[in-house]
Amino acid sequence: MGSLKSGIRKLREKLSASYVTLVLEDGTSERFSEADFAENFKVNMQRLRDVHHGTPVSPPHPLGAALVRALPEGLGPALRQEAARQRSIDELVEAKKGRVGPVAS
Repeated sequence: MGSLKSGIRKLREKLSASYVTLVLEDGTSERFSEADFAENFKVNMQRLRDVHHGTPVSPPHPLGAALVRALPEGLGPALRQEAARQRSIDELVEAKKGRVGPVAS
């Protein structure tokens, strides 16, 4: 029975290591996987394309929204940098929201 418990413990450790938990300003927390980081990147690239083409911009991925609302003291250096990038993208999208047509090159 000891090996079953040990196996379950190791599996839990492995699974929890592939997730990041963000503590938000309101005291709640949200958990994200490595796949969420890849999807957040894709969503942000689409949002920037939409801004460039003057088309309606979709909302941020839940991870992007959480990064902006996360408590900075709970973030390591890499996540702080990700949160700053997300804020920059969100600010750009907000600044261009009322504009019609593609961005001039």
